[in-house]
Amino acid sequence: MTRIARAEHPALALAVAISAVRLQRRIRRTLRVGAGASGNELLLALRNHDDDLDELDAAVVDLRARVARVEQSIELCTNRVAMVHYDAFPDMGGKLSFSVAMLDEQGDGIVLSVINGRTETRAWGKRVVAGASRQRLSDEESLVIERAMADDRRGAAPTETER
Repeated sequence: MTRIARAEHPALALAVAISAVRLQRRIRRTLRVGAGASGNELLLALRNHDDDLDELDAAVVDLRARVARVEQSIELCTNRVAMVHYDAFPDMGGKLSFSVAMLDEQGDGIVLSVINGRTETRAWGKRVVAGASRQRLSDEESLVIERAMADDRRGAAPTETER
């Protein structure tokens, strides 16, 4: 149960803690009642607690399954993101051109590039698989993919730099 209750899954840890507190309260109540109870009443109370423990075990099993599904789906989410701004042309300032990589846990996703010139803007995307592309990458695209792959700040704001 220690693995489930780690800070990685605060909602799960909270659910397990609440269930444990409820169970503890029921046990205390039974022990108070059991002090003057007959054998049959005490046996009935213990059976009720056994049922409560079975419910708690079932809830933990259900929560473990849910966490496993969430962890599996998170791997497919775009959680590695980086961006770089740059001047695509020597006569253009302001770093209006950019490349952004949006990758999942395995490094699959896209790199999107936008080049801004004086008279036109061009945009394109390239597929990325395992941190690499079949298409030729510009220096900026390679840099932004490298930075996204090195990003260990899952869920944080995109890494943004200027070149």
